[in-house]
Amino acid sequence: MSEATILKQAEGNYLLKGKVQFRNVTRVQNDLYVLMKNRESFELNLQGIEHYDSSMLALMLSIVRHAKKLEVSLRFTECPEQLLVMAELYGVTGLIVKL
Repeated sequence: MSEATILKQAEGNYLLKGKVQFRNVTRVQNDLYVLMKNRESFELNLQGIEHYDSSMLALMLSIVRHAKKLEVSLRFTECPEQLLVMAELYGVTGLIVKL
């Protein structure tokens, strides 16, 4: 498994790859915040995530809040099924799915 990286797929469209966990989530969050600046829309593809813990949900919620603050239209795509199950267990599915 590799360290988390963010790859540009198209303008305003990025792929998150690797491991997202407590030890690196702050760096990933800060990198995403920079990429979201001065955008009307931002799409984050989660298909490349190889491993994550509950900090991934915290990251997603943080990104949602930041997007609202910046008035950026945000969309998560290719969300792993187990991450959606975790979101349901924490009661935050509606916050990350219906943006």
